Amino acid sequence: MNILVISSNATPDGSGDAICRLAGALPKALAAQDHAVSLVTPRYAGFDPNAHGMARRLSTLDVTRAGQSYSLVVYDGRTAAGVERIVLEEPSLFGEVESMTDEGDVALRMGVFAAAVEQLVATRDPRIEVAHGVGEVGALTLATLAASSEVADVARVLSFSGIRTRSTFDSADAAKLGALEGLEFDGKLDPLAAGLRCAGRASTLSVTYARELAAGAAENLGPLLEAIPGGLRGVLGGVDAASLNPVTDPHLPSRYDPVDLSGKARTKAEVQRRLELPVRPETPLLVAFGLDAEDGLELLEGAVRALLRNDIQLVVRGAEGDDRVASLKEAARPWPDRMKVIEGEDEATDHQLLAAADLLLAPHGRAPAGLLPMIAQRYGTLPVARATGAIRDFVIDCDAQLETGTGFLFDEDSSDALLGATQRAVSAFMHADFDDLRRRVMRLDHSWERTGRVYTLLYRELTDPEGE
Repeated sequence: MNILVISSNATPDGSGDAICRLAGALPKALAAQDHAVSLVTPRYAGFDPNAHGMARRLSTLDVTRAGQSYSLVVYDGRTAAGVERIVLEEPSLFGEVESMTDEGDVALRMGVFAAAVEQLVATRDPRIEVAHGVGEVGALTLATLAASSEVADVARVLSFSGIRTRSTFDSADAAKLGALEGLEFDGKLDPLAAGLRCAGRASTLSVTYARELAAGAAENLGPLLEAIPGGLRGVLGGVDAASLNPVTDPHLPSRYDPVDLSGKARTKAEVQRRLELPVRPETPLLVAFGLDAEDGLELLEGAVRALLRNDIQLVVRGAEGDDRVASLKEAARPWPDRMKVIEGEDEATDHQLLAAADLLLAPHGRAPAGLLPMIAQRYGTLPVARATGAIRDFVIDCDAQLETGTGFLFDEDSSDALLGATQRAVSAFMHADFDDLRRRVMRLDHSWERTGRVYTLLYRELTDPEGE
C-alpha cells in the first residue's frame, strides 16, 4: 500500500510525547512490511533539512487561508529505513517555533498545513491509498481531505491520544482552519471532532483507554466515537528497539539479555558504587524518575519514609528546583545507605538506572501510553505502576507465586496504595523465581513491528474490505 502519515511532529528516536513517537516510529515499522510510506510534518526552527539528507523541490504548495496566500517549500528525502520524509516550510508560521502549539496563531498554522497536505496528496503519483492522520493536526488534515473533490476517496485513518486537553477554537478562527463542514462541535471549532466525523477508522494508543472512552469516559464526544466505522480501536505503541535494548545499549557498563542476566548484576553493582550505596546484590534496588509535582511525585513523597523502613535501596531522579524533590532529599538524609536523590536530566543516567534496578516505581497518573514501564520491562526491571491508561494493557499484576503477571499494580491514587504495591514487589524480589519473572517480561513483544502489523490489518479493512 501507498501510505501517508500526517503529524504536527515526529520523533523517530523515541523521545517526545506518545503521539510524536507514533508518528516517528510507525512509518519505519510499515516500511519494514514493504509498504510505500511517507511522513509529512511542518519544518520548525532548528530543523536542518541538509542534516537529514533532504532536497528542496522546485515547485511549492500554494494555499490560501483567511484571505492570505502562502507558498510552502517542500523538502523531501529518504531515511535509512526506506521512509520518504517530507517537511513543509513556511517561515512566517513555523520558522520561529518548535511545535504547532507554541505561542502565536495556532489555528492559522493548523489550517495552512492541512491545506498544503491536501495539495500534496492531490498531486502524488503514485496515488496515496491511505492517509493516516496523527493527533489534532492529523485530524484537521483528514477533514480537509474529506472535503476535497480531488482526494475525498483516499482512505482515512485517525490516531489520537487524550481528549480532555485537545485544542478548540472560536468561530472567528473558521477561515484560518478552513470552512469545513463538521468542524463545529459543542459550540466550538474542534479539529479532533472533525477528524472523527470523517475517519474510516480511528484508534487511540491504548486498548484500555479505548474501552474507557467507549464506556462513557469520552464525555460529549461519545456519539462521534460510536459512529466511527468499526468502532474505536486501541492499538498499543511500542519501544524503539534500536536505542532501548540492553543487548546493544552503549550507555551500559555491562550488557545482557534474558538468557544471561550477569550483565544486569554487574550494572547494578556499578551504579551502587557510583552513588555510594552499599554493593549488595541481595538488596532490591528501586528507581523512580519521570515524576513531577503534578504527576506521581506527591504519592512517592507520602510513601517514602515508610518504604525506607524496609531493607531496600531507592534512587530518585527529579527536576532541579522542585519543592517535592527537596522534600525527598530531606527524607533521604537519615538513610544514606538506602536512598539517593539525583537532580537534573541525563539520558545515559536514565538508561543505567533502568538497567541496574530491580523495580521501577511508576505512580504516574498521566500515562496514556505507558512508555517508561514498557522500557523497564525490556530491561528486566519490574514496574510498580498505577493502573491507568495503557499500563493495564501490558502490566498484569503478579500472583504470589510469580507464575503469572508482568509487574505490580495499584488502583487507588494514594501513597498507601503505592506503598502496598511496592512492599508486594519487594517481597517478590526475595522469591526464588524472581529471575524467571524478569526473563519473562524481557521477552514480551513491545516492538513497533507488532504495532505496524495491527495497523496494516486496519488499513486493509478500508482498502480491501473483501480480503481479495
